[in-house]
Amino acid sequence: MKLLATLAVLAVATIGSAGAATIQYNTTGSTFMSTGTNVLTVVSGTNTLTLTFNPLGNSTVTVPSGISYGFLAVSFSGSSSASITVPAFQLNLKVNNVTDSASGTFAVTSSGGTVSSAQDTVVVSFAPIPLNVGTASFTANSPLNLVSDTTLAGQTSFQGGVNFSNAPEPGTMFLLGAGLLGVGFTARKKFANRS
Repeated sequence: MKLLATLAVLAVATIGSAGAATIQYNTTGSTFMSTGTNVLTVVSGTNTLTLTFNPLGNSTVTVPSGISYGFLAVSFSGSSSASITVPAFQLNLKVNNVTDSASGTFAVTSSGGTVSSAQDTVVVSFAPIPLNVGTASFTANSPLNLVSDTTLAGQTSFQGGVNFSNAPEPGTMFLLGAGLLGVGFTARKKFANRS
């Protein structure tokens, strides 16, 4: 019975300490749905627009923390007075939780817009929020306006945050349950011996 009570204490300590750890993640393997690559090109006459998602390599952060998923680079070539209409698109932003050997995908969608060398009306939205991957819960700043290729070198940074999921791991729940059973049996035995 003392063993079960000890297990309960360990489970509570495990749940309580879950907020002070680190997690390693990356966004490699992210692709546009229409191309299957990290590049989307739109051509209109002699004008070309290229959207390139540059994923984040392995990064380790203390949880909870603000994080980056990488950036979407906008490159416009052609007449400086021309604009290109961008059709609706989806970027499958793959989040790899290296610590837990798990992955999940944000659907980064846009209904399209207009892009020129100095202006960009394309807005992207992330779903689902939060994205639970292993023991981590990832969020994203959404919706987000893409910058033109003359602003910040055309690089729109995808930012968000990471925290631990609210659901404890099954092993932790087993320890807690076993410990609570042990405490219950111990209390029952003590009260039964008093009679």
